[in-house]
Amino acid sequence: MAATAAVLVLLLPACGGDGQPGGNGPAASASLDPEADLSKQRLTVSTWDGYMPKDLPAQFKSAVGVPMTVAKHSTNEEIVAKLTASADSGIDVAFVSGQYAQALAEQGLLEPIHHDLVPHLKNLDPLAARLAHDKGNVTSVPYTWGTTGLCYRKDLLGYTPDSWNDLLKPRAAVKGKATMLKTERWLFLPAQKALGYSVNTTDKQQLAEIKKLLLSAKDGLLAYDDTTFGDRLRSGEAVLAEAWDGWCPTDDKRIGFIVLLYTEPAVVLGLLYSYLPLMVLPLYSAIERGDPRLRLDIGIVFSILGAVVGEFIGAKEGLGYLLLQTNYNFDIAGMFAVLVVLSVLGLIAHFIIRLAQKRLVFWAEENRVIGA
Repeated sequence: MAATAAVLVLLLPACGGDGQPGGNGPAASASLDPEADLSKQRLTVSTWDGYMPKDLPAQFKSAVGVPMTVAKHSTNEEIVAKLTASADSGIDVAFVSGQYAQALAEQGLLEPIHHDLVPHLKNLDPLAARLAHDKGNVTSVPYTWGTTGLCYRKDLLGYTPDSWNDLLKPRAAVKGKATMLKTERWLFLPAQKALGYSVNTTDKQQLAEIKKLLLSAKDGLLAYDDTTFGDRLRSGEAVLAEAWDGWCPTDDKRIGFIVLLYTEPAVVLGLLYSYLPLMVLPLYSAIERGDPRLRLDIGIVFSILGAVVGEFIGAKEGLGYLLLQTNYNFDIAGMFAVLVVLSVLGLIAHFIIRLAQKRLVFWAEENRVIGA
């Protein structure tokens, strides 16, 4: 599974900025005039088809008094090519995926966001201000958050997919009826995750294996498709597609979407490495001493693990939720920081239970087996 933040960015050339990035924090608005005559301005926005209501330009002009033009692009690469061309693209606001916003910012092409002039930024989820590519929303603001998974026809597939290999090494019924996203980052994703590699890997040997797996999967595909896979699924032309969750037409009851969440090696292995010592310690003590009271000692550690797994599924806050968010953002340091906190909590819980047992059932003698 992978997730991406789709963000909007303000472009320097069309906005009349000075061509310099905004530094490490929200930009000051001293050079802007909040009372400027907006009727002499116009706004051009480039986004993906279907992302805005058709009457939005009319609503915007009615509310603000500024004409608004909506341009459309089909891929991140297309809009980035326009924005990085030598001529002024004329675009003021562009909707791109997170890593493309990062690349544009590094080239000094983005106007810093003037936070004091955008009061509604306070409504953002706090995690939206801590994205790895733009902490503090200096040059971009996420407007949606999505996951990449498998979109499939329940009635035609015959089984529930649970692995990227369902796409990369398809069964006979799927061959010639599956699609993969054609944008490079998401095209690479299934092979990277199926092989257990990071989506950010630069290791040449790993990249060679990824390439080999993708090439072997090519013959079993119907198409590389970023935009019409939903229509292909509805018509039955495709039965399985790599898809973004927001584009998978799950309003059709024949179609399902699978987020390959718990196959994330980093999360699963991280939890195992963090909790295995804490699980073994009380378990070993219980076996060695044969003391039923130590069941509570075991249970308290597993209860923390259970709470984390519960937060994976339905929480909007907590350490489990934070663990998933740092993993989605490929924030490895943040993810392992959460795992360290969980490990410490497990140890603290373990020793609190041991201390409570000694104080509350102090009359009970420990069972000991004395060997010859």
